[in-house]
Order: sequence, then structure tokens, then C-alpha cells
Amino acid sequence: MKKIEKKDFPEIERLAELNNHDEIIKKLQEILTKILLETQIKISTENGDVYIEPVLIEAYYYKKGVFEDFSVHRNEDLQKNHFGKLFIHRPRGCYKKDTKPVFENRGGIDLCLSKSSDYFFSVLIREAYVTMKEKRIYVNGPGRLIKYLSGQSFGSEKEIPEFTVISEDNYNEIENQNVLYLMGRPFNAPVFNTVRIGLSYDRKAEGKNKDKERKKEKYVFALLGGVKGMNRK
Repeated sequence: MKKIEKKDFPEIERLAELNNHDEIIKKLQEILTKILLETQIKISTENGDVYIEPVLIEAYYYKKGVFEDFSVHRNEDLQKNHFGKLFIHRPRGCYKKDTKPVFENRGGIDLCLSKSSDYFFSVLIREAYVTMKEKRIYVNGPGRLIKYLSGQSFGSEKEIPEFTVISEDNYNEIENQNVLYLMGRPFNAPVFNTVRIGLSYDRKAEGKNKDKERKKEKYVFALLGGVKGMNRK
């Protein structure tokens, strides 16, 4: 497998040059499609390599004054200029690098795509196939994914992981790995754009701060989720 370098994703430089909201969304959708059809994630551990094939992902992009999506975590140390590396979610509002990740249902993992300190850009892995040794399993939900990778079961016996991939002892090392690789050949499947899951805005607050809440609404209902059609085996 070929490791993906910054130069392999010129779409991201073009994204950073855009100022029009609709053009930015279109470019984000294009990048989501490329991630889903052409890439996979490989995490190296002392127990062996772990492969993650994203199936449902969501884009989170924030550029001040241009595209201010306040759903973005905005961790300065771990999400800006961090292309090809993972960001393991910290508790909401805790943006310091030394804050420990969340390894429970409220946690999650982003693939960072930002190439600059001028903006935040990552994709949340919401659903994916995970392969450890000879075992391949479909993991549905970002909280379940981080639980599975941290050695926890999230359901039946078959959902017990082969080994612990991410822990409190090694998460810094994992977040420093370049994990984005090209697939052996592009995946042949349709990709559908959808709204991101679980986001909301406060309708009751519109009377107090209408402009702010309408701005949030614009991002909540943007088609910034991407899912590829495939048979789950």
C-alpha cells in the first residue's frame, strides 16, 4: 500500500482558497468521495497492523470569517496542519493536547486533513469496517468505534476485539502516526451525500439571537455526510 502524502490531495489546497459557502460544500463533498473510494487507514501497533475502511464519514471544516462551522472541535494542537493523522476526541470544550481522550460512547475518531494552521479540517469516522489479524467486523457509530479500538466490547461475543489498539498509554503515539493510505485499487460504489447525524440548533433561541441561530442552521442541514453503498459481509 502507498502512504498518502499532502501532494496527493490537491483538492484541499483548492478548498482553502474558496470563499463561497456553496462552492465549499461542493468541494467538501468531492473530498469525502475520494476518502471513501480511494483510501483506507492503517494503524501500526506492537500486536500488528489494524485496517479501517470508512463507510460513513462526516466533514468538519472551520475557517474563520469564511466557513464557521461551530460543530468543529477546534483543537489547535491536534487538528490544524495535521494531515493524514488521527484525532481522538477529547471531552467537549477541552482543547489542550495533554487532555486525555474519551474512550466511551461519547468519544470518536477523526481523520485530520488540514494542511495549514489557517483552518481546521477533519472527517469523523461514523461507520467503518475494521480488520485486526484475520477478523473483519462492521462497526456502527463513532462511540462504538473508539470503544472497539480501545479493547472494549460493544455488543455480542463476536464484537470483542482481538487486541487493544488505542489506550491511555499509547494514544499520543497513535495520533503521531501518518495513517492514510491508498487502497490497492479504487472502490467501485456510489457515494451518497447526507446530513450529518446528531447536530441541532436552538429554535427557541431564534428570537433572542436570530442571526446566530440561523447561521448554525445553515451548517446543521448542509449535506456534509458521505456514505458509500456496499454489501456488508
